[in-house]
Amino acid sequence: MQWKIEPTDADNPAVVFSVNRPDAVAISPSGVITFFEEGTIVVTIKTTDGSNRSDTLTIKAEEK
Repeated sequence: MQWKIEPTDADNPAVVFSVNRPDAVAISPSGVITFFEEGTIVVTIKTTDGSNRSDTLTIKAEEK
């Protein structure tokens, strides 16, 4: 997963990730997603600078 923090010279560009189904997926601090089973998950990314900004991404994983 990729994201962009603006301005590029922000004092605190750090973000944290969370998922709605930690039993089905793991996400690393750098945004790498690992699925353990099929299904739809919602990933939330939040800023840590006190601005309370966040965004979500819905992903559907299917076995091929």
